[in-house]
Amino acid sequence: MAGRKTVSTTKTGKTLPVGSNLLKVLGGIREKNFRASPESQRFCLTAREMLMLGRLKFCWKDIVGIQLAHKTCPERLIRGRLYLTVSDSQWLHTLVFVKGKIIEKLKERFPELKIVDLVGRPGRIPVEVEKLVSESEWPEWQSVEDLQIPEGIDKELGDLINRCHKHLVARNEGLFSRGYQVCKKCQSVLTMAENQVCAICVSAERSEVLGPVKELLKDMPWLDYDEALAFENTLKSYEFETLKLDLLAESLDLVRELSINLKENLNEEILVQMKKEMVRAIMLVTGYMPDQVDLYHLSPDQIIDPEWPELLSINTEEEAC
Repeated sequence: MAGRKTVSTTKTGKTLPVGSNLLKVLGGIREKNFRASPESQRFCLTAREMLMLGRLKFCWKDIVGIQLAHKTCPERLIRGRLYLTVSDSQWLHTLVFVKGKIIEKLKERFPELKIVDLVGRPGRIPVEVEKLVSESEWPEWQSVEDLQIPEGIDKELGDLINRCHKHLVARNEGLFSRGYQVCKKCQSVLTMAENQVCAICVSAERSEVLGPVKELLKDMPWLDYDEALAFENTLKSYEFETLKLDLLAESLDLVRELSINLKENLNEEILVQMKKEMVRAIMLVTGYMPDQVDLYHLSPDQIIDPEWPELLSINTEEEAC
């Protein structure tokens, strides 16, 4: 379908970015030219030609439609004339009747190429192009049945609702055909997970488990991984480190915010709170116990933010006054 971004998957089900297909197409073009016979060396493609042909092949299905994209493929572009490989004589004949519309679409999408003519030649469609077209084939949204819009709804709004509905149904059908299933937890997100639970639901469930661990670290930031594991035996080491980094970022942000307030107006409660957050940050980074941290005699490894000594010095002077 025109303008639709596609999802590419490997045999193992791994999702690939859309741009990876373009790289495969370009690689196929380059390999084909490197294998060219000595007699055809004068026709070797330049880097610019390869890039242009790669773009054309990548978007060809959107320009000519899925059916014709299975049977034709851009091969050369010389002085505004685009040469196509066509799978058989029947499609060569068909090309004669549709090339006018194809040229119009090419001019609209690639005006810089200045394509004025199409020339078809019998040949075999490259394997990488066949794969690209097959992977990007989606149900046509126009064929999806309309919704029954209630009377009284504005026509323009009703048309928009129907259009969105058709696109959604076609998209889901395409994904279902590639092995996606509706998440059994939220019943809304599509997933390829074996347990049929989407990543959003997995993350939400895990957040509920990790919430109490984060509160524990907030109260006792000196705990190490083994001590936290005794509290929650499913805790992973990377989750432990992530929780500590989140808490550290929160503490540092709060220290900066409180220091700004203190510079404007010294307040005893704000000063005490800022110092507590400094101590919490130090314990999160070093694992020191509270009695091992003295804000006015900090060792180099305890100075988390280089602005702290200046902040503490200013506040101490204010306190002394």
